[in-house]
Amino acid sequence: MHLPVQSTPASGLSPDAPVGPGVDDLVVVRAGGHAYGIPVAAVVEVTRMVALAPLPAAPPWVVGVVDLRGTPVPVIDLAARLGRAARAPVLERRIVVMGDPADPVGIVVDEVSGVAPAGPPAVGGPTSPLVRRAVRVGSEIVMVLDESALRPGPDA
Repeated sequence: MHLPVQSTPASGLSPDAPVGPGVDDLVVVRAGGHAYGIPVAAVVEVTRMVALAPLPAAPPWVVGVVDLRGTPVPVIDLAARLGRAARAPVLERRIVVMGDPADPVGIVVDEVSGVAPAGPPAVGGPTSPLVRRAVRVGSEIVMVLDESALRPGPDA
């Protein structure tokens, strides 16, 4: 599945998307060889990989902090956060900034496929504390992330 995407604020992610994305629309990303969905309403913007400042004493899945127009944004490696092998934050990867625009978090992904409507549930119930549900998007099963659960906690 490949959907067009631009590195712009979420309202302009897909040039072919209708104005006013649907409630169940997802930004579909890939990390660690798997497809994940983030509710469009939770995405602030998608940006290219930039230099990250290290965050001392952070868990291994927190890869650093980026200054996004004056706002410090903690950045996590999605694959590592989900228990998969972490990859170096190379320039070809993307950062999806999500959550409250005043207190966002960034996730490093291998690819942003685009915006797609969430299909019917693929399996019953959440598959992990970080995943809300699994849905079909086209012929692919996409794990819909719980964006609030991905955020580093106070003990991170």
